[in-house]
Amino acid sequence: QEATKPFVSGESDTPNIIENTASNMLLKKIIIKDKERYAAGAKTFSQILLSALDQDGVESWINCNRGAFVFVYCWETEIDHVQTLVKEKVKLLEKSLKK
Repeated sequence: QEATKPFVSGESDTPNIIENTASNMLLKKIIIKDKERYAAGAKTFSQILLSALDQDGVESWINCNRGAFVFVYCWETEIDHVQTLVKEKVKLLEKSLKK
């Protein structure tokens, strides 16, 4: 749940889990392992993470370079339902992203 909380990029002296370099690397490694978890029939971290992410959280991630890359890591799992979740989450901000 900590990763899905909305934040303002660079606002705090203590970066949140998305902006923190070590935490972001941890998320990346966990998400990369989702291919193996999915192949084994287990629930994926990406699916759980994206399902818990609300629109404010999506905006926070998109406005932060590392947050945007978390979406990329999820997309790169090549798991259909995870890619669908990424599309659904980002679709609502399509106009903002085109600016």
